[in-house]
Amino acid sequence: MNESQDQITIDQLMPPEQIRLLQILTGAFMSGIFIYTLVVLFLFLNSATPEPGAEELRNPGDDTEFPHTLSMAHAAVVLCCWTAGTLLYRRFTSRKALLSGSSTIYEAFILRLAFIEGPGLFGCVIFQLAAMGREIDDSPLLWLNLLSPVASITFMALTFPTKKNLERLPALAAAGTGNPWADRAEP
Repeated sequence: MNESQDQITIDQLMPPEQIRLLQILTGAFMSGIFIYTLVVLFLFLNSATPEPGAEELRNPGDDTEFPHTLSMAHAAVVLCCWTAGTLLYRRFTSRKALLSGSSTIYEAFILRLAFIEGPGLFGCVIFQLAAMGREIDDSPLLWLNLLSPVASITFMALTFPTKKNLERLPALAAAGTGNPWADRAEP
């Protein structure tokens, strides 16, 4: 094989219109998580702390077991989704998959966005449930559930699909350059 056959460019795999579409989708995913996080925080900050009354007599000490259980499940969901999203993205954007036409960068990117957004929204929902029941006052560790939306937004911002970022895909590196992702699957 000569050097020209080994080198793949982003222009060969994706027209500029698809890159623009990916940018719009990524922006929508980011803004959706961001706006929902703001709504949850707004609801929390504007809710009044309930006075002890009949509910306090029925449920002394406010049972915080449910939000903590959800938080533990949330940690597992974050690990599983981020790992699955990364592995599937790598598989769908491998040199072999892109050259065979079995997958596209567009599909891989959307799949990864979904796996990254899910845990972020789940963290917001857990925080909202804890804030509405005011369990958040008794257990400040529940604030950690808001780390996943922050991490999701940050990851999406860092991997925003510009042409320059897409050109750095490991599968687009020429064979023989020492890049393990470029060399592992020959077309």
